[in-house]
Amino acid sequence: NWIVIVLLIVMVLLDIIAHRKNFERLVDNKENEKVTTALDASTSTIVDFSKQYLGYPYIVAGKSPETGFDCSGFTRYVYSKYGYSLGSTTASQQNAGREVSRSEMIPGDLIVFYNEEMTKVGHVGIYIGDGNFVHAANPERGVVIDNIDTNTYYNARFITVRRIMN
Repeated sequence: NWIVIVLLIVMVLLDIIAHRKNFERLVDNKENEKVTTALDASTSTIVDFSKQYLGYPYIVAGKSPETGFDCSGFTRYVYSKYGYSLGSTTASQQNAGREVSRSEMIPGDLIVFYNEEMTKVGHVGIYIGDGNFVHAANPERGVVIDNIDTNTYYNARFITVRRIMN
């Protein structure tokens, strides 16, 4: 008898928790909508917005300022504040928007790179101009700016540029 009662209580509590998470998601979405409408989705504002996270920690699977960022979590977070939806992985982001050539890069474009072994897609950042891009680099460096032209590591691993904004 007690076991049945305890199981029923646990089931009710789990249901309450699930509904609370759904409610929190709805509240978060409403807050994001307010932020999105307040922000002008120009390339310069996306660049400025992304640069405010310089120095934030790199955390595997991180996707917010509260938790820290990994590379795709960082780009997804930045673009979400302007109403753009990117995939949660670098592999999914490599096909976002439309491809443009490296010589046509403009601030706000995504730059996609191979992994360290150069065997698959492994990294993404946001181009900010003059060869520079902002990205969540690794656990030692966090969110930083690097130059694709002078940084031999990233220059050698360049795959594509994706234009997200019109």
